[in-house]
Amino acid sequence: MKKLNGMLVLFLCISMFFTQCLKEDDVGNTVWTPQTVSLGLTNVYGIAVNQNGEALSGVNISNFATNNTTTNSQGMFYLPEAGLVQNRLQISAQKEGFFTKVQVLPSQGTPTLIKLELTEPINVAIEDLPIPTVVSMPNAVIELPPTNAYLNETTGMYADGNIRALCHHYQVTSPHFITDISGNDLISVAANGTEKRLFSYGAIAFYLADETNQSLQLAEGSIASIRLTPPSNLLADAPATLSLWQLNPLDAKWAIVGTAFLIDGRYVAHLPQVGDYQIGLDLPNNARVTGMVKDCNDNPVKNIAVNVGGLLVHTNEQGIYSSSIPSDTDLTATVAASYFGYNSNEINISPTAASQNISLEDLQIPCPTNITGTVAICLEADSNALVVIDWNEDLHITYAEAGNFSTILPASSINNEASIHAFHASL
Repeated sequence: MKKLNGMLVLFLCISMFFTQCLKEDDVGNTVWTPQTVSLGLTNVYGIAVNQNGEALSGVNISNFATNNTTTNSQGMFYLPEAGLVQNRLQISAQKEGFFTKVQVLPSQGTPTLIKLELTEPINVAIEDLPIPTVVSMPNAVIELPPTNAYLNETTGMYADGNIRALCHHYQVTSPHFITDISGNDLISVAANGTEKRLFSYGAIAFYLADETNQSLQLAEGSIASIRLTPPSNLLADAPATLSLWQLNPLDAKWAIVGTAFLIDGRYVAHLPQVGDYQIGLDLPNNARVTGMVKDCNDNPVKNIAVNVGGLLVHTNEQGIYSSSIPSDTDLTATVAASYFGYNSNEINISPTAASQNISLEDLQIPCPTNITGTVAICLEADSNALVVIDWNEDLHITYAEAGNFSTILPASSINNEASIHAFHASL
């Protein structure tokens, strides 16, 4: 165990290698049209964890279902030549007992580092009663029909035996909302194909399974409903109606599938089928801001999270971040303190004109603690590897290129005991 406090040089010997459109069908169920165009490739290193930050082994990791691998005993994985579409990297993570996670990152070159946090659902048995089964969550309720309203997703036959609802409410006030949800870059697609930015009032994951863990869906004519309480800071000016959006799992973008009505301080909507949903409105992505994060010595800070109007972006190797924003909207930009523990100044972004490009003033954080190390494969230098720094509150990942790595550490790691692991993939 190493105590993280200041500059540390680490030498490791590793012997482990790791290789390797929306429409409806005849009965009204949503059918997603796959995307087929790949415009680039990147090698992906990452780790999968649960909501407590504990590593998850045996998670299936895939990119468009054509390139896949599995996490090792320490939750780490390597996915070579993952395809990019429209400059977006889309990674899917699946493990029994957790919701499938579809996380999106903008192109970062290669390699790309990713931390996947999987969510365990609220698991409720559906009762065979003439009244709805109610699934209660903080600030959200789902009402479900009785047990004769469900079909096996594969066979199309009515389900029998014990039926379970698997649900979770992602609250927009959570500092980790953007990284917890699937489709986390919040791109919405209108019926005419126009892409905009989704402004969320809350998100729901809603799935069904039988006693053998087979996936179920609602039978034709059956109705599930959601009642969602928006955050108090949004409720005062909340519109009478908002759109109900469903995630297309094939391209990780959101499509309108219904309307939510504000009734007694809650948005009420019918869920047409199982899936991931948002209640919100779309804003046009027709302006762009660019800025830089620097430390107390005016040095650029790479790989740090910045919250731009509710959307999370990361700085590149030069400490620069960039984000599309809606025009004619007041927004702010600040370092996302919940991810690294370092506070910065907040920049007010005045309403912008369409297609305007704006350079923002610098975001400044206190000088962070850095860790520097060297990775060698049994004393053989120049090793590329994923490096995981794990302490009692969280973990942090970085990349060793040609044997060397250097990264800032989150504030929560300082003066804590930590373990450090490296993961090598033969390229």
